[in-house]
Amino acid sequence: MKRYKNLLLSFALLSIISILFCGCLKKDENDEIGKKYTSIAVGYSSDITVEIRITPEGNIGSLKVDASKENTDIGLNAASSIAREIVAKQSLSVDAVSGATITSNAVIVATEKALNEAGINTEVYKKVKNE
Repeated sequence: MKRYKNLLLSFALLSIISILFCGCLKKDENDEIGKKYTSIAVGYSSDITVEIRITPEGNIGSLKVDASKENTDIGLNAASSIAREIVAKQSLSVDAVSGATITSNAVIVATEKALNEAGINTEVYKKVKNE
């Protein structure tokens, strides 16, 4: 009986400690932006990976691009430029960067795939929006 009480007391103590520490876990600083979706498209010399976060309102909260294996500086710069423009305009209808059309289009295609994965109607994002 004493062993049963000790086991019960230990369990109760562990439960209380667990509940107390759950509130102390560090929250991901991007959690308020929304759920993360990742997709890949073929660039000029490598795969382009994008990671988007969708806000609760259905907007693109952030867009990160990994084009680190593209073989030219213009491709690297184009990928990040296109990503910034997509987020700023909330649109996939952005102009490709001259000299890096394939990389630019890969960012747009990968972003569209990620939006589809998020269950978002991409037709809305394909319309040209006023700046």
